[in-house]
Amino acid sequence: MIKNYSFTFLDNEKIEILNNQPNFTNSHAYGSLNWAWAKNEFENKSFLLNITGDENESFSVNGVIIKRKFVKLIYIQSGILFTGKTPQVNTYISVLNLMKEILRKNIRGILIIRYEPIYISNDAELEALRRTKFINSKIKNISGYTRFVVDPNMNKKIKKEINRVKNSELLITKNVPLQKKDINEIINLHKEMTRNKVLPFDRWMTTESLKRLIKLFKENINVVKAYKGEILLGYSLWLDTKQNSIYFRGATSKYCGSIGVGYSLIQKKIESFLINNNHPKFIDLGGIGKTKSTKGVDQFKERFNSFEAKYIGAYEFTFSMLGRLILNILYTVRLFKNSKFILKILKSN
Repeated sequence: MIKNYSFTFLDNEKIEILNNQPNFTNSHAYGSLNWAWAKNEFENKSFLLNITGDENESFSVNGVIIKRKFVKLIYIQSGILFTGKTPQVNTYISVLNLMKEILRKNIRGILIIRYEPIYISNDAELEALRRTKFINSKIKNISGYTRFVVDPNMNKKIKKEINRVKNSELLITKNVPLQKKDINEIINLHKEMTRNKVLPFDRWMTTESLKRLIKLFKENINVVKAYKGEILLGYSLWLDTKQNSIYFRGATSKYCGSIGVGYSLIQKKIESFLINNNHPKFIDLGGIGKTKSTKGVDQFKERFNSFEAKYIGAYEFTFSMLGRLILNILYTVRLFKNSKFILKILKSN
């Protein structure tokens, strides 16, 4: 079933690998090799596993190893990428078992694999995860569901808010590639919102992280910005592919009537990406949580004539009982941190 494979840790000297990967059937910008490379910083280390099957079909898994003292969290956002037809259950099982064997052989420490691909999956993959002892994760990120947009037309609520912004002194820019000169003002906006307890600290929104995204994704990472005079009040950041554009990050200052600005930033992207295109395309608005704490974000995304899609969700595997104990501790800590941050927001309002 598996003919051969290659496993490598990624570094700048191997960047030519980016151009040698085939076009996978189920590739997603968040699960692309570029994305794994973008996280190759701090104490993190990205990796790539390429596999060739008996019929010369290609499979690929990439991810990032996040080191926390003696624990190694192996985060796989790509899932199993493949060329050609969707694999059968036994093929998925072979790839998952080989992946576990290789990771265990090449990485020391207590290993926890978090398998959280951002794509709509199939019954064969879900069954293979169950048979290879992956457990549905208790730690839920805002990526189990998403909302897709294929219609650029606005509903009444969004049209009203956008008209209000148009009649103000605010400027909404065109959708253009992110450049290095944009980085400082975006980082400063995030810092301001973190100080005001509007947003939690985001370790991926740093100067070095954004520079790396520009280097790897080039013109495929785009930004729409909102200004009052020369002051940045909001932005939305997008990862583009030929078929879709995925919402990556965004923020609006709470002092600027942020709901209307938020609608304007996203609607501008929707129109520029979907209108006057000859090929079917869609906008992926990113994760929705379907919980009380994410209700406002979920409703915000729903208003863009969007429809809901369910991703595969998050699954975890560890090789020992100690790893399972650590996972339970991480789950408890996550619950505590989330409740603490929500209480801060409620008090500030």
